[in-house]
Amino acid sequence: MGRLALVSILAITIVLAACGGSSGPELTIEEYFRQFEGILSDAKADVEQQYALATTTPAPEPRSDEERVALARENYLAFISLSDEYLGRLRDLNPPAEARDGHKAYVEAAEESAERLRDSIMSSAFEEYVISMQRAKTYEDIRAANDAFNDPGYAAVQDRLDEACRELKALAAEHDLSFSQSCDD
Repeated sequence: MGRLALVSILAITIVLAACGGSSGPELTIEEYFRQFEGILSDAKADVEQQYALATTTPAPEPRSDEERVALARENYLAFISLSDEYLGRLRDLNPPAEARDGHKAYVEAAEESAERLRDSIMSSAFEEYVISMQRAKTYEDIRAANDAFNDPGYAAVQDRLDEACRELKALAAEHDLSFSQSCDD
């Protein structure tokens, strides 16, 4: 995955992550979706701001592959720390009974997705990916680097996340409520 692709995945994870625990009084269906959308809107704005900062702030040119990997890892982990903040806020939502199963399914998939991303960024495969992307000269080189770095289990987690998102979207529609999240339908 290229820098933009990884950032996009992180943003999707954050923006779609309706993680749940339950804290506070049970929300009405209207309150639940309003708060859900508000938190995700805040997360999306922060990710866009962080991305703009990361792509426009000049950084010293790394002198070695190790420095290049360390810098890339630092940048991606900064995005993951944003997801932790918003996942915490989403976990505090206490959905109404009719949204609880979809919310729980989403929580489990979103948490696994974030953990897989964190593990991928800390792996030796990430190191190889960063070095391969730096040395890539052709589209085929870039595609080969992306294919080598892709986590085969991530697609299954993303499918579960999308399914839970579609379940919540259908519930919102049943109540004529706004739900602007993309569920990759």
